[in-house]
Parts: sequence; structure tokens; C-alpha cells
Amino acid sequence: MKKGLTVSAVIVALTVFLSTWHYAAANSAQNTTPAFTTSRFMLLSGTYAVVPDLKGEPVTNENGIFRLDSYTGKVWKLSVTVDPEGKRTEKWVQIEDKQ
Repeated sequence: MKKGLTVSAVIVALTVFLSTWHYAAANSAQNTTPAFTTSRFMLLSGTYAVVPDLKGEPVTNENGIFRLDSYTGKVWKLSVTVDPEGKRTEKWVQIEDKQ
């Protein structure tokens, strides 16, 4: 009877160890880059072309930082200005379709 109790205790201990080890292995970080994000806003930066309304005017390239709302599809551009006194102002300006 003592032998059966010892075997049962070893089986229970081994089961607890293996289930705990499996849970820890399954829930550890597999890589540092998520396959998807649940964030609502994304920041994007890059160069974009500004096409003038008047024919003959040259196309210019500008750099910008944009904020995209992935829920609504709205986009804002970061506008940075400096007044004559040297005060810097940053604000997000919503980009709207003008069609």
C-alpha cells in the first residue's frame, strides 16, 4: 500500500510539473514583433508630392508626419510653425478630401 501511494504521489507531481511547464512554454514570448496590433492610431512619416493646381508650376516634395485612425480612416498631418518671437507650435491638422 505504501508503494502504491508513492507511485500515485510521483504521478501527480509529474502531471503538475508537465502541465505547468507546458503552460509557461506556450505563453512565453515567441518573438519580439507582434503579427498584428490592436492600436487605434498609427504614426507614419515620409516624403509626399505636392501637385499644384496651376499647369506649368513644378511639383514639389515635402516631408511629413501623419497620424492614421485605423477605426475611422481619418488622417491628420503634424503642422509645426514658429512665430516671429521664436515660439514653436505643433498641432494636428485633419486632412480632408476636397473632391
